[in-house]
Amino acid sequence: MAYICFKRDWWRDNPKYPNGLEPCAGPKSYYKNQVFDCEQEAREFCQEYNENNDAGRYSRKMEFEELDLRVVTPRAHAAPKYQRYNF
Repeated sequence: MAYICFKRDWWRDNPKYPNGLEPCAGPKSYYKNQVFDCEQEAREFCQEYNENNDAGRYSRKMEFEELDLRVVTPRAHAAPKYQRYNF
């Protein structure tokens, strides 16, 4: 298996919540397509990033997830849903 790292915020602005912040797992932003061969390498990379970068108001954190290389298919090359015929 392979592991890929990404950043995301854990809060968003909402004036109706205390301190103006609503808990929210934001969208994933993949970090330079950084792929690791083992979980330990990915974990260490994320820990180093989180220690050396200020999380800021929205608590931005680096995380990782398992990437199954057997099922990665670019959308541009996927089969079309409907085939068009010209007669």
